[in-house]
Amino acid sequence: MQFKASDHFLLTGNYFRFQREQNQITNTLEIPEWGLPNNSNYADQNGRLLAPNGLTFDKSGTVVTGANYVLPPKGVGCNSAVNPVTGATRQAVDVCSTEIPWLNGNYSVEKATSQTLNLEGEWDNGGALSGSFNVGRTWAKGGPSIELGMAAKPRNFVNGQWVDGSNGAAWTFNGKPGIVADQSVLQNMLAGAGQVDLGSTGSNMVNTRTSQNFAQADFTWAFDSSWMQSLQFGAKYSDAHAEQQSNEVRWYCKGTTSQFQTCDPNAGQLPAGFLLPNYLNGANHAYEDSIFPAINFPAYYNHLNSTYDRVIYNKPQNKSSIGEKIAAAYVQANFDTGTVRGNVGVRFVTTKQELTVANQVTTNNAVYYHDASGNILICPASGVNAGGGACAPGDFQYLPREQSVIENFNNSTTNKRYNKFLPSFNVAWTIADDFVLRAAGSQALARANYTDLAQLGQLTNNTQAYYNDRKQFGAPLPGWYGSGANAELKPFTATQFDLAGEWYYAPHGVVGIDLFQKKVKNFVVPVTVNNIDVNVGGTQTNFRQYSTNANGRSGTSKGIELYAQHTWDAGFGYILNYTLNKTNETAVSLGDTQVGKAELIGSAKYAANVSLFYEKNGLLLRASENWTGRTMQGLAAGLPIYAQPYHQIDLNGDYEINKHFMVTASIINFNKATPHTYLGGDTRARLVQLMYPGRQYYVGVTYKFGGDSDK
Repeated sequence: MQFKASDHFLLTGNYFRFQREQNQITNTLEIPEWGLPNNSNYADQNGRLLAPNGLTFDKSGTVVTGANYVLPPKGVGCNSAVNPVTGATRQAVDVCSTEIPWLNGNYSVEKATSQTLNLEGEWDNGGALSGSFNVGRTWAKGGPSIELGMAAKPRNFVNGQWVDGSNGAAWTFNGKPGIVADQSVLQNMLAGAGQVDLGSTGSNMVNTRTSQNFAQADFTWAFDSSWMQSLQFGAKYSDAHAEQQSNEVRWYCKGTTSQFQTCDPNAGQLPAGFLLPNYLNGANHAYEDSIFPAINFPAYYNHLNSTYDRVIYNKPQNKSSIGEKIAAAYVQANFDTGTVRGNVGVRFVTTKQELTVANQVTTNNAVYYHDASGNILICPASGVNAGGGACAPGDFQYLPREQSVIENFNNSTTNKRYNKFLPSFNVAWTIADDFVLRAAGSQALARANYTDLAQLGQLTNNTQAYYNDRKQFGAPLPGWYGSGANAELKPFTATQFDLAGEWYYAPHGVVGIDLFQKKVKNFVVPVTVNNIDVNVGGTQTNFRQYSTNANGRSGTSKGIELYAQHTWDAGFGYILNYTLNKTNETAVSLGDTQVGKAELIGSAKYAANVSLFYEKNGLLLRASENWTGRTMQGLAAGLPIYAQPYHQIDLNGDYEINKHFMVTASIINFNKATPHTYLGGDTRARLVQLMYPGRQYYVGVTYKFGGDSDK
């Protein structure tokens, strides 16, 4: 809405509302390393499920590129009730079973709403001074109303022994990566040889709210001077707030406050309806899985709601928030002597942040009831466990979940304030009619994003008792593990310079060269660190593994860019550019602890783009080809994570039927490129992630209101 208060003053009011709803189901097929021995005593475990010569390696013989797990016949090796080496009787839980391939995934129903309300004003009386202002508010909220994670295994525990629905599985990175398993796995699970993995089944929901009030005023003072064109100055203020709140959906046995995972002895059964009746297609351009069973999430979610009492379990302590107030003022002088033009200015920014970071601290205790000798108890025919609760005859006696999993929360508050002057200049010198020399320099500041500063943390203590009960199922060694925010992250600052030359050799043609250097301090690096101390409720605690974000101390990126563009009268044209970049490694630190070295995150060794197009009579056709060199992504265990060189082709087109109506079409990733990340700079064999985004097709229609049609 617009209102012209006078000939020189225009007011514009805007309101925008955006809402997105999304239902999403993700199915994942995995082969966890549960089939590997969890200690070095062969006589104790007889090699577990790893087949003879079951590991394949890269050319160096040091990086595993494949594994084959096979269940031994009954009474052989780890699949025997009596250890064939020592003669000792095994507990039922320690007899091998095949938990692979492991089915898991997530079902979510989400809604997000974003709104903005602002008032803009423009004032210009034709004199030397003109100005504008913008005041308003933006606010948003979003998150899931349904969030369910579930997992299932191709085996079950019946009458004191394992019933297996799989004889093993294998994975490989050699050739086309993929998973191989017997084709009968799904049918076996549908027939009863399947189990809900209750330890990996539950619902946690994180909802987010953000808001920002803002005000800005900008002014321009024009001069009659022959070379000083104008002076621009202004100020901006914003007051932002964001918070994350975690809640959990729990399902209790009817009329109780006991969670279904342990109060219902049949909760682990996997009826056929909880699985999709047919395999998903596990083959694509990047990888190939011989089978891909999947979970029927809506059916399982409906079963939980109809069988148990559904309760929203609020966690008011598990809330992180950030308040951020930013004030800025700037002044910039613009000049033009005819052959030399440009600007010089400075910006002052002050930032105040108030952070409250929450961590959920989980202690995993023993899972089962034990006898006086420490042996896991099996449920008797009476169906009553040692604590007087229900159990499934022949199955393990599970402790109540409220006893085996203890949750606590802690919060920490941090206040920060920092000020920064940010000078800049930009100069263009027209040496000749067709040649321009450009020079630019500036300092820039970027604050760490809210998620890195104040995301909800997950800190887990796996006790020795938990490990003793779950080591057969791949439990990590006793100790602390987790992930969380880093409220001490410093703002990212950069000092950058460019020197470029451009030759306009034709009315619609240019070639150029640009030399650049950027020195960056405190860039943010995602890290996963082993054996580090983390503050848990005021106590420094050693973690076996912890994931967070850290600051890189100081890095320099410098290089050269070559570019060219030309359009012929017939409508055909091209755009070319090539960038060669050199980045040094710099120390990455968490507090006073150096956790590794990294190049600038997102910095590629080279990048090249070629775009061929035709544009005439309302028709635009464009084919673009892009290459990106090896790119730094983060750190894990002190080693860099890289994205390997990437090549993608995109096709785009649009046709303007008239001034109102336009149709558009695109094919993204026409060549079916597959992004690939790996660990370490010495080899690409340590695969971190291989993705297949697919060839994507888009068709659109645009309609513009107002004006007259020209057709």
